[in-house]
Amino acid sequence: MDHSTQIQVDKLRSICLVLGKDFEQLMEREIGVSPENNEYSGKVDLLVERMSDLMKFKITEARSLANRIFEYWNLLSVSIEERKEFSDIFYWMDLMPVDSVNEPDRLSSTAIGAMLDELYRVEGISRAKLSEKMKELQKYKKLAGLEDPTHATYQFGEDDENEDVIRSLTNIKAQIKEIKVVLPSKVGIVTRAAIVLNTVHEVKWFRTYRYRVQALSDENHDMHERAVKAQHSSHNIIAMLDDLQVKVDAWTMAEQNQFYYNGANLMHTIEELIEDLSDVAPAMNLHVHQAPQPVMNPQPQPQHVEAQAEEIHPINMNVPRRVRTPRVHVEPQLPVPVEPAPVAPDEPAPVDEPAPVDLHMDQSSSGSSDDPDDPDDPDYIP
Repeated sequence: MDHSTQIQVDKLRSICLVLGKDFEQLMEREIGVSPENNEYSGKVDLLVERMSDLMKFKITEARSLANRIFEYWNLLSVSIEERKEFSDIFYWMDLMPVDSVNEPDRLSSTAIGAMLDELYRVEGISRAKLSEKMKELQKYKKLAGLEDPTHATYQFGEDDENEDVIRSLTNIKAQIKEIKVVLPSKVGIVTRAAIVLNTVHEVKWFRTYRYRVQALSDENHDMHERAVKAQHSSHNIIAMLDDLQVKVDAWTMAEQNQFYYNGANLMHTIEELIEDLSDVAPAMNLHVHQAPQPVMNPQPQPQHVEAQAEEIHPINMNVPRRVRTPRVHVEPQLPVPVEPAPVAPDEPAPVDEPAPVDLHMDQSSSGSSDDPDDPDDPDYIP
């Protein structure tokens, strides 16, 4: 074995030491010939070249893993004490030459496996943190009404290994920080917008509800309470929208930005609703009539009856009763023969005298023979 070959063998031994590989087994498996063989030197050169490339790849892999782990550590704010447990990772943060890497087992499978385990650990924590931050972001978006495309959340699929967890979590944290800046000035308008838009929904329901008249007039109707409230809101909805429009316009002028709510420009939404709800159909001006209630007529007291009768028809007590009493037409009947009463022998028989003429009777009454005087009538004058 010449000197140059010996140098290559020593270099191969050093590479195997760093990679944590058994030099003797490698030589026996890869070379397979004695040093006196003419092919020995050529095979050693090829093996050294292969193992050097493998060492360079392992160094690149270790540095990439270390950088990745450090990004997760910084993202999760891992403490210094916890980082000290992984001293091997700090070794690869220095950009040292490849030839200076000579510590035993620095690139062994065990060392690389430990770095992979730490990477998987912090990546799993970041995935769970990402899910929590996404929920937090949605909460802040709802409060601030920032559902427009410029604040779209980076959608991350937990089962998609190609997604960048660090980029997603960084993006969400930046959005939350931005929303917190504008939230104090927007939360009041967002709350008012939610109330007004809910009222708009009720007004639209009321104006299209086909049984609204029955619901308003019948207190036992299932929709009575809702219909009464919606009818009141129907008269005030334009004023509510105008008030909200003033607030949004003031915020837009102060912030020099558009106000978005549920993914839409709130000012445009208000203008469309005002135009839509201002055209009130005639049927909306409802005059609710109460359902007719059965009228209970109490029995009138006799005093009231007499008072009403006297008020309408005053009675003149100087007029005979047959004149005061309304005449009722009676069908003529055949005269019934009446036997004369027996007369006492010592009294003379009564002589029929002509009936006296009633001066108070009109011609129609005096000429009628259908109503003879009643001798029992207290007003009868013989």
